[in-house]
Amino acid sequence: AVFSLKKNADGRERFLPVTMGYTDKQASILRARASSAQEFLSPPVKGAGLMSSLSSTADLPDGRAGPEIARTAGIRLKLFVGNSAIGVGQIDLLQQIGTTGSIRHAAAAMRMDEERAASLLKLMSDGFATPLVRPAQATDKELELTELGAELIRRYHDQDRQIQDLSSDLKAWLTDHQAV
Repeated sequence: AVFSLKKNADGRERFLPVTMGYTDKQASILRARASSAQEFLSPPVKGAGLMSSLSSTADLPDGRAGPEIARTAGIRLKLFVGNSAIGVGQIDLLQQIGTTGSIRHAAAAMRMDEERAASLLKLMSDGFATPLVRPAQATDKELELTELGAELIRRYHDQDRQIQDLSSDLKAWLTDHQAV
């Protein structure tokens, strides 16, 4: 699932699922998971790499923020290297692997199947001549980011920040002209 960071009326930030394109039942499941997963989700760098322009919120009767199904216009960064396409989800996964030291823990933190996480890491890694992660020196069971993996995350977030900063006019124009 894709999550976006939004602010409540009181200024608190919450991660909400982007539910566009899902059935009502799937969207309901995503909203329930997002509500129970708030403690697992935190932005790596405030506002960086998050698709904050992709969903909007509405206050629920109990005061919590809840997602609306409609999206607002937005722009997402996607990198193409070798035969790989790398977007915010893969970057977030790579960052979680660096933080947790394990594909299993990274997958759990992102509410993702471990096999899916391993597959995404392999697809992403296949685009590079050298590995993005390696076994940690302390133990074979833990992973750590290579210099290339850490640099990829940093450069992705820097580029995404620049794109978001430079595209506010385009996003506003797209929002004004999108179908409702």
